[in-house]
Amino acid sequence: MQTPNLLFLFGGEMSEVLERLDEMLEILRDGKERNLTEVCERINLHRETVERVVDFLAKYGYLTKTLKEGEVYVQITEEGKKFLKL
Repeated sequence: MQTPNLLFLFGGEMSEVLERLDEMLEILRDGKERNLTEVCERINLHRETVERVVDFLAKYGYLTKTLKEGEVYVQITEEGKKFLKL
């Protein structure tokens, strides 16, 4: 199975992709658990797009994803925090 690439997940030019990824991780930087609806609203992206990106980042250990009361919550991991410091 081929790994999805970030351009496909976000769409657009590489600079736009990196900017959106950075925005998403910055929202999560404080380590607090956030619901996916809040993340979508704050970075102004469709839920489907954000879900694909969250799945990608969770697969590689940068985020955790949990379901609570019918809502998806995400939280940055220690590995994700290290990534932000690069």
